[in-house]
Amino acid sequence: MNAKTAREKAKEVNLNKNQGQLSTIMQKINAAVFKGEYETYFGENIRKDVKDYLESEGYTVKDNTDPRDYQTTYRITW
Repeated sequence: MNAKTAREKAKEVNLNKNQGQLSTIMQKINAAVFKGEYETYFGENIRKDVKDYLESEGYTVKDNTDPRDYQTTYRITW
């Protein structure tokens, strides 16, 4: 595999990961909205491109990782 092919493949993999994570987060947001809530939590690291997209859409994304146990949690509000 040459470098150009490797870059294209890596770009495709990252795009798929971003889309998968965004889809999961949007499902959580929709579930919270239909309960009348204004926030949800996500228990994994949010990829930078996904975080940037959510913030560009008006969501607030805050790292709520507990320093006592380092359990990754993000609070997403709207």
